[in-house]
Amino acid sequence: MTFQNSIPLGISLSLALFASPALAQQAVARSERVLLSPVSPAADQRFGSAVAVDSSTAAFGAPAALSSAGAVTIFERGSSNTWLVGATIAASDSAAADAFGTSTGVDGSLVVVGAPMAGGTASSDQGAAYIFRKIGSSWTQVAKLVASDGAFGDAFGTSVAIKGDTVVVGAPGADGAGAIDRGAAYIFRNTSANIWTEQSKLSAAGGAAGDRFGAAVATRSSRALIGAPARSGGAGAAYIFRNASGSWSQAVSLASGEAGAIGFGTSVALSGTLVGDWAFVGAPESAQSGAAFVYQRATDTSWPFEARLVASDIAAGDAFGAALSAADDRVIVGSPLSSVRGIEDAGSARVFRRMASGSWQEGSKLAAATGSSLGGFASAVALAGERVMVGAPTTANGATNRGAGYHYKLDYARTSIDDNGRSDVLWFSPASGNIAAWSMNGLVRDSGGILSNSVDASYEYAGAGDLFGDGRTSVLLRHKTTGAFRMWRLSGLNVVDDRFISGGIAAEWQYLALGDISGDGKADVLLRNALTGQVNGWIMSGANKALGGAIGNSLGLTYAGIGDFDSDGRSDILWLNAAGQARAWMMNGLSIVSDITIANAAPVATTWRVAAMADLDGDADDDVVWRNTVTGAVSGWIMAGASVQSVGTLHAGIALNWRIECAGDLNADGTDDIVWRNMTNGDVNAWLMNGLVKTSGAFVKNVALNWSMLNDDDYNDDHGRDGNGNDDNRDDSNDNDYDDNGGANNGGGGGGNNGGGGGNGGNGGGGNETTTGSAFNSAVDAARAVSNLPILEAEVEFEANTTFVAVLQWRASDSKLVYVVVHAGTLAIVSNTSWTPTAAQLADYGVAISVSGLATISPTTAVSQVLAANPGSQPHSVELEEESGAPKWEVTIVSTTGVVSKIKVAAR
Repeated sequence: MTFQNSIPLGISLSLALFASPALAQQAVARSERVLLSPVSPAADQRFGSAVAVDSSTAAFGAPAALSSAGAVTIFERGSSNTWLVGATIAASDSAAADAFGTSTGVDGSLVVVGAPMAGGTASSDQGAAYIFRKIGSSWTQVAKLVASDGAFGDAFGTSVAIKGDTVVVGAPGADGAGAIDRGAAYIFRNTSANIWTEQSKLSAAGGAAGDRFGAAVATRSSRALIGAPARSGGAGAAYIFRNASGSWSQAVSLASGEAGAIGFGTSVALSGTLVGDWAFVGAPESAQSGAAFVYQRATDTSWPFEARLVASDIAAGDAFGAALSAADDRVIVGSPLSSVRGIEDAGSARVFRRMASGSWQEGSKLAAATGSSLGGFASAVALAGERVMVGAPTTANGATNRGAGYHYKLDYARTSIDDNGRSDVLWFSPASGNIAAWSMNGLVRDSGGILSNSVDASYEYAGAGDLFGDGRTSVLLRHKTTGAFRMWRLSGLNVVDDRFISGGIAAEWQYLALGDISGDGKADVLLRNALTGQVNGWIMSGANKALGGAIGNSLGLTYAGIGDFDSDGRSDILWLNAAGQARAWMMNGLSIVSDITIANAAPVATTWRVAAMADLDGDADDDVVWRNTVTGAVSGWIMAGASVQSVGTLHAGIALNWRIECAGDLNADGTDDIVWRNMTNGDVNAWLMNGLVKTSGAFVKNVALNWSMLNDDDYNDDHGRDGNGNDDNRDDSNDNDYDDNGGANNGGGGGGNNGGGGGNGGNGGGGNETTTGSAFNSAVDAARAVSNLPILEAEVEFEANTTFVAVLQWRASDSKLVYVVVHAGTLAIVSNTSWTPTAAQLADYGVAISVSGLATISPTTAVSQVLAANPGSQPHSVELEEESGAPKWEVTIVSTTGVVSKIKVAAR
């Protein structure tokens, strides 16, 4: 079809009529990033019967390979984030029918494999488990584990789990106290080098014949969770054991408590964060469709029920809960008999994530791109961070029952007001100060409206992203005069939190982008100095700047976009140099891991500009969408790390009054889609994408031209972000964002005693702000009076011509950092917030936390002592540190001549 200016997507009138709100579509399954296969092309291997993964190693079991002797394929994640076969391993004493690979576990350089029919010291079929270690570039068997009391038919090795120096092996066929198939589990510890010693045999209190205790096992933090799915006539049970000084004892027993529940304990998992610890138990026949049950630890002997997880589209016979894996605050649940895309019993997996409210939010639905009935997809699942591996042991994959593995990377909608896995569309009206939102369902606007809050014309939009990691968008606004940043946290059409996240920042410090450079699931803020080229970052934790500092200098570079090129969960920054060569800063927090030229990319002509960064092919590597400013052509780079994997044309030429406004996953299929705007008449259209192919498109709605789209980085409405200062959406008074973004010079450009736009001091910029000793100490005392908690650090901040003292404290009762900001003049409490620290924050403050209970001298006393010895100086900060096992206060002061000194004082 020809491209029309009125409806540019080539959509017939009948399709365009569906632009009005419609009924919600069925949950869309997301396809895999990579299909993994065993090296051997042979049939009947059942590769994927078991799967385990950590950050860089995955182990897929094929227990039916080699005449059922079994094998395991180990995949290793390479430098380009591709998963390559590292080895195919087998037992050193392998024999037919051993079923090596029935279960697998991975922890760093160790892989444990169960072979429940292998021979042992007591019987030819008692079962065994094998431990392999990566030594150099090879995987070598270093131990064979067998039960000290093993017997024929124990099925030792049916399940395995490993964490650190602990291995748990299940033997559901073991007899005990005269009860056949009562089951058992065994704990082995790595006592020295490659010596693994049986430490304990676990059995359920009150266990009975046929319980099959040990059919599933998990371990974490000196705990073991054991499933007994045949307990109580098939209802099932699970048991948590705790290790105390080498002695393992049963702490609690779990049961679903549901009438008619069957198979509770078929699968189990353990996970935890600083917020808490959780146990997960699968019951694939619960209510005939299956469920997963969540329990949170209250005490070591009390794990109350927290949630019952089911898929939103669950149906009878799905076997939801047949497989489980958990990491941090996420759990993935396998449903190997669910229907997908009209294929019965194709199988799928569902990801759930715990929200700050304590509820478990359903997220991505994972399925095979080309699923098959009874392929066993999600019979085994594994989760590590954002990486998911799924086994499908009866999938043909080139030969009957050869089996297959699937790799996914979890990421959430970039801009979503309702946390439903679909990206939504945000709008801003410079005239009214209102923000509006559309909740999208593919090409259909499900609902929409204007947010509850508004601002006056002194503000402009800066960016939108998930600052809190809860799947919902926060909007950044910036004051045109002072340069201060303000945040709105959204929930639907409501602003549930409205606050400033900075004071005044000088005009030359331009907002660059929002992106998760720290990899903690929360958006961070990037700023760029238009005069010097310096790029600074704020690592955000909700509305709090957890860390700020310099990243690098971008002189001679033009900002092109931000996206995660290497699927490591951290956003990277794309630049173009004067020759048109594309470069990438591969990021890890505030550090540039590498500054590299994009491979396989020819220099880009000046007529081409980045229109969007989007994961077009669903592989978790963001891709680049280009637009020709002369011909209107649209092109795309499909990325594989910092390398262009393929290049293609999305459209030969589209009228220039149509502009790509944003990209996001509108239909939750795992691939990002493209939203267009006609800048002449206000029409909004959308393309649903699959790689470089537009699968469908439609007119969505007409919007008055005094509204501008906000989503993600708006690469055309750049607000100075790409260095040209163009005011494409006409929200600035003089068409020059450099002049209108700020104006107040307090906060400065990266130096001096009053701030500096984005570093460690003041508004994040490396200054050493001070106040009088009495004001500093009074403010610290005021903060301490609020919560009476140990102080880790106190620092002077100067924002919007006002001096504050920010005090960081530690609350051990719930393992949270508490941040209190006090007005240094009035001693009013300006802000009092708390949050669970990230791993990076724990690394920064862990030592101080560990000695905080030892400090008997207050920080204000330490400051007073230092000031008394240094007349005329003023305090900037005081920070708790450790030296030779003892706590010390490090007091930073500034003399009348500007000399900065750090002086340590005993804290006890």
